[in-house]
Amino acid sequence: EKEDSVSCFSPCTKPELPKLNGVQSTFKFYQDPSQAIQAAREQYIKIAAGFRLVLEEELRYNFRYDWIIRARFDVGWYNRPPSLLRFSNDRIHLPSQTWNGANDQFALVPRHLANKFFAFDQIFSCHNKTNLPLWWHTFHNWSEEWYKQQDRDDSCSSHSQEYDNCEYSNGEVVWQPESILWAHLRLHGLRFARHSLPAAVVRQNGESRCLELAPHVLLGTLVDAAYQEDNTKNTTLSSFQSLAKTAHVAACAKRFPCCRIDLNTGNKHVFFDVPPHDGQALEIACTFGNFNCRDLKSQLRIHSVLIDDSSVLQDLEVLLQRRETTYLRTRPPVAFSVETAYDTQISAKVVLIESATLADLWDALICTYMHFWPRAEALAAKDSQLTPLLDLDCTGLSNYLLASERWLHDFLDDYSLTWPPYDSLITGHLGWKVRSLSSRKASALLADYHDANRPPTSWNNTTGLIPLRSTWSSDIPVSTFLGARRATSS
Repeated sequence: EKEDSVSCFSPCTKPELPKLNGVQSTFKFYQDPSQAIQAAREQYIKIAAGFRLVLEEELRYNFRYDWIIRARFDVGWYNRPPSLLRFSNDRIHLPSQTWNGANDQFALVPRHLANKFFAFDQIFSCHNKTNLPLWWHTFHNWSEEWYKQQDRDDSCSSHSQEYDNCEYSNGEVVWQPESILWAHLRLHGLRFARHSLPAAVVRQNGESRCLELAPHVLLGTLVDAAYQEDNTKNTTLSSFQSLAKTAHVAACAKRFPCCRIDLNTGNKHVFFDVPPHDGQALEIACTFGNFNCRDLKSQLRIHSVLIDDSSVLQDLEVLLQRRETTYLRTRPPVAFSVETAYDTQISAKVVLIESATLADLWDALICTYMHFWPRAEALAAKDSQLTPLLDLDCTGLSNYLLASERWLHDFLDDYSLTWPPYDSLITGHLGWKVRSLSSRKASALLADYHDANRPPTSWNNTTGLIPLRSTWSSDIPVSTFLGARRATSS
């Protein structure tokens, strides 16, 4: 039986509600943030109960699982999931869609971390001194320390033209289930990593969340930044991020039709999937269906633009054009400073990328695009100017893209890349800032890395080099590359 928004805090004292100044009214829990706590309790307590069944199973048959997978019933896979061998067992693995918390739609949990991960009762318990919820203390302590280090006046003034006041810049953490999960991970000292998993939420009515996919966001940010340095005049071409998103959304939309409608003929429910390109079917559905046809047409239009032949051909031209540019293989190495904050200590880590790595990442994107959207391969085969894309040897390249992303997220640590305050809802800030370092600095760092006279520990855990494809093996854990040129304490 569902709790009301007051009893969801019981037996703890109800904390003061967060200020929502500047937060858009479309935010799910805008009317009553307490509903977020209710939703989190209902969900996580049931998940914990499910884990107790796992413990009973292990006890009954005297064995122990290696991994525990938590998945919503409405998570649909539009491509084969990665092998478990590709995931390190020192942290929790989550989807990458959420940056102001920890995504709660799916979790891949090593068994030795499962007892802590599924122990959700503690985060909803009461503080022994204040009787306020423990999750609230986790929020409050984090935000208070974080904002002591920020120049909030500058941040406030930068948004003052758009918002009447800047009271939202008070460091309050978003009240939503994903933030509760983040607080839970923090409480137990559990690290987590984000991944571009080929999965999306699929509703019973057929409405998929394909458009919410955001694959390779952080890795794509670095590749796009490197490209823009040499091509500041040509900013109209599709970015690495947008091309990766198109490939995943197209594959998802093909596997899970975006719009399933209930024609509701008499006493029978007739479900009908509306193909994005079938205008006639849409008109028939709009005539007999009992639903909001305007919203349906809008959703179909968005999907159609993404997978229309002309759009695919334009993407293929961009992929080929950028692959043939000389900058990928001849430009100097690039280095980026990525802002992080772990345990409220704001710092930055430097990510170094060699030109050969940039080229391999772009080739990997081409292979991923072709693999996820076979229609693109068929269109390329009909155009003689695009056939060079078909000559690319994709053996291992798609895996290299995933492996590079895992390396990047492991090195930067996704816990430190999380930005949970309400600012993230207002500004779209993803929790990290990327700044390009000079070519001179990047070249010096690379020279230092390859200097045989310097011991590997001369690089500390604040600088990392994305491994070259030639040195990567799918059988080698990511942690091996993380420790190769860093202090052993990392």
